[in-house]
Amino acid sequence: MKRMIFPLVFGLLALFALSCSEKSASTGEDLSAAKADFERACSACHSLDVPLGVTKSAEGWEDAVKRMKDKGAAMDHKSVERVAKYLYSIRGKR
Repeated sequence: MKRMIFPLVFGLLALFALSCSEKSASTGEDLSAAKADFERACSACHSLDVPLGVTKSAEGWEDAVKRMKDKGAAMDHKSVERVAKYLYSIRGKR
């Protein structure tokens, strides 16, 4: 019985580790895309030091990015969400 449990537990841990590494890779890609959207859209009107100099809640960043889009920042709905989440991840109030 013990001989069967060890391979089963090891196999489950290996599957878990693989699934976590795949999620981390996609999250890294998402952050890269969000950072690129942020740099492109925000630097068109002002220095990146402006948003990087403050902290906000998740809602605060979402409101701020939507406001910038309404003022003319070149972003679609998906970019707005992505940039707001990116800014919260690096400059969010916890």
